[in-house]
Amino acid sequence: MPARASVRESLLAKLPKKKIGAELGVFRGDFSIEVLRIADPMRFHMIDPWVSIEVGPRRAGWYGADQRTQADMDKIHDDVLQRFAKEVKAGTAIIHRATSEQALSEMPDGTLDWIYVDGDHSYEGALLDLRLSLTKVKPGGMICGDDYATNGWWNGGVERALHEFLHETGQRVIVRFLVDSQFVLDIRS
Repeated sequence: MPARASVRESLLAKLPKKKIGAELGVFRGDFSIEVLRIADPMRFHMIDPWVSIEVGPRRAGWYGADQRTQADMDKIHDDVLQRFAKEVKAGTAIIHRATSEQALSEMPDGTLDWIYVDGDHSYEGALLDLRLSLTKVKPGGMICGDDYATNGWWNGGVERALHEFLHETGQRVIVRFLVDSQFVLDIRS
């Protein structure tokens, strides 16, 4: 099995170059750097609320209060702003400090060529992100994501959400790539 980094790089290599994309769940921006390097987007929306989660199972996750306080999350957001200042100034990167629902609601439907879903890993959150992504990605575009797995605090939430999403969208969405918890879905017209 290929190393996680090379699988993610393989996924990014499948994205069309010089197009418009978005990442849901930026955290520190480590994967965002790879997106910019490999996918070379014309415009890249980086979406994350940078909020410390106080209640529920997400409290134990990367964004959870068991791991990081709100002050920690504010610092991470500030670091991301500095880290991507050049790309923001050039208009290549747009940083949205918002939930995926908030940020995507401000974008016209059918304007993204691809989206990478790695935000709220709960079943409800992942399903919402997939449904919202479908409205924002153009026909012929792609919805990609991470953590198609049963391990982790999310207890298979992403996996369940993806299965339900594929069932409800029928032949409109097909699986192109599914390796080592990474997935790529093609959107048909």
